[in-house]
Amino acid sequence: MFILYDSFFFTKHIADPSNSPITIGDVVYAVKLQNLAEKMKKYANRSDNSKLIKTMFEFKQEAEACLNAKINMDEMLNIVEEKIKKSGIKIPKEDFKKFKKFIKLKKKRVDHKYAYMKDCLAYGIEYNAELEYLDFLQKSKNDPKNPEEEILISARIEVGCSLLVAGVLAEVVGVRLGLPIIQRLGDFLIASGLNYLKDEYVDNLQEGRKK
Repeated sequence: MFILYDSFFFTKHIADPSNSPITIGDVVYAVKLQNLAEKMKKYANRSDNSKLIKTMFEFKQEAEACLNAKINMDEMLNIVEEKIKKSGIKIPKEDFKKFKKFIKLKKKRVDHKYAYMKDCLAYGIEYNAELEYLDFLQKSKNDPKNPEEEILISARIEVGCSLLVAGVLAEVVGVRLGLPIIQRLGDFLIASGLNYLKDEYVDNLQEGRKK
C-alpha cells in the first residue's frame, strides 16, 4: 500500500498553520484522492478493469471538486500521451486511439448517470438504476457514436493508461493548489501506469522476435 503521508505530517502542518498554507480542506481532499488511488491499484492488481475505470472517473470528479472547476478529459489524455512518449515506452498509436475513444464513450455514460442522480436528488425521486439506463439508451439512440460500442483493448493498456489519467489529474491538482502531497500521489500513479505499459511493450517485443 502506498502511504502518502504520516501522522507527523498532520501534526506539523495542522497544529501550526504557519508552517504551510495547507488547510484542513486540502488534507481532506488529499485523503479522498489517496483512498481512490489505492482502490484503483487494488482493482488493477485484480484485473477488475470495470471497477478501475469507474474509480478513475470518481477520481476525476474529486479532482474537479478540489479545483472547483471542470477538467477537460481530452487535455488530460493528450498529457498522458506525451508522458508515454517521453518515457520511451512504445505502444501502437492505434491502441492509444482506441483507449481515447473508449474513455470518451465511458465518459458519456458516467456523465449521464451523475446528471440523472442529481435530478433525482433535486426532485426527491428515488434513484432506479434500470430506469436510468433505459433513459441513457433512449437519449443515445440518435448518437452516431454508439455509447455501448465494444472496443477491444489490451487489458494492460487499459489499466496502465487509466492509472496515468488519474496520475495526471493528481499532478494538475497538486500543481495548481501548490500541494506537494498530491503531486507525490500523481507521481506514484504515473509510475504505476507506466509499469503496466512497459510490461505490455516488453511482451510485444518478445512476441515480435518469435515470429
